[in-house]
Formats: sequence, structure tokens, C-alpha cells
Amino acid sequence: MSRLCPWSLNDTSMYLVPQCHVYVPGPSMTRLCLVTASSCLQLLDIRVPQFAELYDSVTLSCEFDLAGGKLYSVKWYKDDFEFFRYIPDNNPPWSALPLPGIHVELSLSNMTTLRLTKLSFASTGSYRCEVSMEAPKFDTVMDSRNMTVRGESHT
Repeated sequence: MSRLCPWSLNDTSMYLVPQCHVYVPGPSMTRLCLVTASSCLQLLDIRVPQFAELYDSVTLSCEFDLAGGKLYSVKWYKDDFEFFRYIPDNNPPWSALPLPGIHVELSLSNMTTLRLTKLSFASTGSYRCEVSMEAPKFDTVMDSRNMTVRGESHT
């Protein structure tokens, strides 16, 4: 069974799909990827506020479609350093890794939503969500957004 997975040439999201044939149909500027596998992982949306206030909290989100596949992991990175992972087969499925400027509220975080608290100037940076499917292919999609923390320090 084949599956069509469209994405726009102007889309900044990255879709890594193995063994696909790319077609560019006329002036529509849309690519269609014919995949002979039973699933096509897609990153639908990533939300990171462009600006946040010093000492405040923010919610980041990463929406994806597994298209019937099995999730292996969702990982979050700040400036290419991993700070949160959600692996459904682990117990507990979530874990936060230490990183300056990052304080994860685990009770308000899951596979699609991440709550950061106690923002500092060190929280400014590029945030990337990376979603991977289970073996044997470990198909992966990722996208990133920048956030700037602004405000006055209480010193």
C-alpha cells in the first residue's frame, strides 16, 4: 500500500522519508512523496514563543502525526543540547537533563507539550523538537524556533 505525504517547498519543517520518489506537479510548487511503507511521519507544528519575559514560564509544543507508526521518542534541544526526552516505553516515560537556563515542570510536560519555568537570560536560544519512530527505520522529523528572554534583572 502506498501513501502520499505532501509538503510545501516553502515549509521550513524537515521531513526525512526513506526511499521516496519526488514529483513536482506544475506551478503548484507542491512536492508529493510516494512512500511504499505503511506510514509517513510528519511534524505538523512546533510552537515556541518568539519572546518571553524574565522569570516567567512558557509552554512549548510539538504536534506530529505518526500515521499509524509507533513512537520511539520525542526529544527537545536548546542550542543543540538535549534537555528533555519522552520515550513511551520507559518508566517513567519522561526525563529532564540538566542545562543552564532550563527548568522543566515535569508534571505539566508530556509527549507533545513542554512547560519551562523560571526563565532566565540563559533560556534564550534555539529550541528544536525531534520526533523519531520505532525500529527498524527510526524515521525522524525535526524543526526549531528561536526564543528570546527579555526583561530587567532583580539584582
